[in-house]
Amino acid sequence: MIIFKKKEIMAQSKERQIAAQSSLKLINEWSHTCGKCLTLKELVAITNVIVDYVEMGYSAEIGKRLDTIQEHLNNKGLESVKFVPPTK
Repeated sequence: MIIFKKKEIMAQSKERQIAAQSSLKLINEWSHTCGKCLTLKELVAITNVIVDYVEMGYSAEIGKRLDTIQEHLNNKGLESVKFVPPTK
């Protein structure tokens, strides 16, 4: 049995960490712009798919995952929220 140290897990890849951070921001801004109120779980799940897309490019599998997310969002009956731009 292999036991990973916390430092080894955290150091998964700087590139993946940067992609995840950027993707979280993108998905959060997209959801606000579209008036979609996402749960934290949805935000993280969508971010994971986008990070996989960034790392591996578009594929049939990524397309299916995006379709599944879109279907979920369409069927969820998401509450619309009024976008309020940040104040300066």
